[in-house]
Order: sequence, then C-alpha cells, then structure tokens
Amino acid sequence: MAFTYPQDGIDDVQAAHLTQILDAWTGATGKGVPLTATAINDPINFAVAVRNLDATNSRALQALKADGTVLFQVDAGGVKLSFDGSTAGIPVTTTSTQTLTNKTLTAPVVGSGLTVLTGGLGVGIAPLANTGIRVTGFTTGILVDAGGVQLNGGGVVLAAATPTAAGGQLALGNSDNISTFVAGAGVGNIRFSDGTTRTNSGWWQVSRAGANYYIPLFVTN
Repeated sequence: MAFTYPQDGIDDVQAAHLTQILDAWTGATGKGVPLTATAINDPINFAVAVRNLDATNSRALQALKADGTVLFQVDAGGVKLSFDGSTAGIPVTTTSTQTLTNKTLTAPVVGSGLTVLTGGLGVGIAPLANTGIRVTGFTTGILVDAGGVQLNGGGVVLAAATPTAAGGQLALGNSDNISTFVAGAGVGNIRFSDGTTRTNSGWWQVSRAGANYYIPLFVTN
C-alpha cells in the first residue's frame, strides 16, 4: 500500500492520515510502506541514525529475510551478518582476535609470525597428530634461503618408504650432499676387511666434489 496524502487547502487532515504513518512504523499487518531516505542532503548528520539506550543489550538494528532469518544485526555484542542468507554470524575483521573454522585462505600473507597451537601444519596434505609440519607433493618440501635451520631438540630422520630405497638426502649446496640408504639383499652390501659381506645394511653416503664416501650406520646379518 501507499500513504494517502491530503491536499493542501482542500482536504482536512483526518486521524487516518496520521494512523497510516504509525501503522507503517510499527509494522501493522498489511499497512507496510517502503521508507526511502534518498533525498537527504546534510553534511553533518547521518541519513539514518538509531540508538537503543538499553545498556545491557543495546539492540539498535535488525534486517530480516522473508522467513524471519536474521540477515544483519547490530547490538551490544557487535555486528552479525549473513553472506548467503543462512544464519548470521560474526564477520571476519582485520583487528579483532578471532577463531576461524572451515575457512580456505588463498595466497595468505602472514606479517608477524604464524602460531599453530594444536594439530600441526599440513602443506599439500592433512597434518598428522604429533607432527609439526607435514609436506608432500613438492620437489622441495622446505626451502630456507637464508638463516639456516636450528634444532634445539630431537634430530633429523631420513626415512624410506621401502627398505631397498634411498632413505632421503640432505643437500649441502655446490653439488655436495649427505644421503641415507637402507639396502636390501644383494643391493649396496657393506664389505669388511675380513672379506665378509653384510646385506640389508644402512649407511651414509657423503658426496663431496664429485667423490662419494660411505659411513656405515647399522649392519644386519
């Protein structure tokens, strides 16, 4: 419906003329009228300002969908809004301390450090329990351009998927590297000075200036 306007100098102002305004503002069924404040020209005041003096809840504004779902709400707890028409929630801000759940970050930039409290960090794969960083799917899992890597506890474990494969490699730069191997039967046996040979053994291979040097780690058989 629309408001009925009395004509100046012709119509008397009736109670119904005032009641229609009150009905529109109070939400009387069937008496709703769109309120459009688009012709305001005021450099000082806001076009619309609302305030609830109740200090406990301060419920100032609420916008609802046809089914009553809250799309936008402002009260003492801050602002809640719905991005997709479902239940309204707290928006992500750049200054508030917040907990994000089920969010996908594309090319994020961390400006002052990253702290993972629980669950570990998975790159290219889901994290493992009791594992700080798990990486897969990359030629270089972790690259440190400068500063080096410091281990204050624990150590480095170069593990193999199968006992006959190379266990891993520490590249030292300039074609130098240290590799850990776990050899299978008849593969990479270690020969001792007494002429005997041990299979299924492991060793370090240190490559330096094109030459390979081998340091036994463990011997079986």
